[in-house]
Amino acid sequence: MRKLTCLPLLFVTFVLAGCNAVHVTSDWDPNVDFGALTTWSFESSDAAHPVADRVNQDDFTSDRIAFAIRRNLEGKGYREARSGEAASFHVRHHLVVNSEMSIAKLNSYAGYGNAGVGTGVSLNSGFGLSEDPFVDHYMQDTLFIDIADAGGSRLIWRGSGSCNRADSGSANDQARVDERVDSILADFPPGR
Repeated sequence: MRKLTCLPLLFVTFVLAGCNAVHVTSDWDPNVDFGALTTWSFESSDAAHPVADRVNQDDFTSDRIAFAIRRNLEGKGYREARSGEAASFHVRHHLVVNSEMSIAKLNSYAGYGNAGVGTGVSLNSGFGLSEDPFVDHYMQDTLFIDIADAGGSRLIWRGSGSCNRADSGSANDQARVDERVDSILADFPPGR
């Protein structure tokens, strides 16, 4: 009996634990020879972005993201172009914050409520899960890392990583930013 009363708490714990992970996606132009890319440079994040009205990035966060990108790309053998040197690709990043809502509804059929045993005796003992929905309002961060061609005008690769803002850790935690950037850039270059 006691195990059944802990079931709703256990379910919520598993749902919330699943939100800790960064959800990563990437897409790229299959016609690009990524093996020819050698040098890179940052492009201003002020460039037009499809969700520019929701970009939420201060200088401190931007510097931490840039540091993590630089470290990751250098670790993969790419070299940052020197001043005045042409780069074979350009990198820009945007952090977008959205208000999100999650609704989970549990019903009493997962427990013993309203269940019979085939003998005509009901086990309507009141044990079971509530039918009230669990509603969670949260802020979601999505970090976009864009790779553009040598001219900087055509997108050739985009990676993004989304997570619950509360789970993204302290804004000044470089290690958490490094982990997130590494998870996004894990698929760059594609097919590697």
